[in-house]
Amino acid sequence: MIRWRTQICNIGWMTEKKFAYLQEREDKILDTMRNHDIAEGKRRLENKYKLDAMTIDSRRWPKLDDLDNTIATNFILPQTVLNYADYQNKLQRLAFHAEQGDHEAMQKLLDKEDVMAKKNSMLQPLYRDLKTTIKHMTYTSEYKVMRQYVRNRALILNALPEGSSKATDGLKALET
Repeated sequence: MIRWRTQICNIGWMTEKKFAYLQEREDKILDTMRNHDIAEGKRRLENKYKLDAMTIDSRRWPKLDDLDNTIATNFILPQTVLNYADYQNKLQRLAFHAEQGDHEAMQKLLDKEDVMAKKNSMLQPLYRDLKTTIKHMTYTSEYKVMRQYVRNRALILNALPEGSSKATDGLKALET
């Protein structure tokens, strides 16, 4: 009789252990699925923001009808391609400054400071707008709520022993 009692107790203990394992595995699967859903939602939202930004930006793109009015060819194609005489003059001036040993004038000629200033004046607002758009896409109210949820969940799990009733109650309260 005692032998059967021990086996029955062992079977009960193993069953309880198996149920605990299955519950823990289900919790992990649900947590993984929740995290995947959150990441997927965030990715979809980011893609939507990018598409909206591109749609808004495309309104300023040149159309075939007004292509001549909107694009200045000297910003797209360098002068060396458009005007071979300018290229030759530049080479002659560069050779003259090299012959005189005037390295500062050579560097100014090579750097094209006036062209760079013009390009920077056009690119800085674009960079600023892009940076602002990325900032607004990253720090949304959803991001703040998720960050707070993850932080509070970690605090609960680190402060209380796993499986305690207070930890379970705290996690349930956090999820609602």
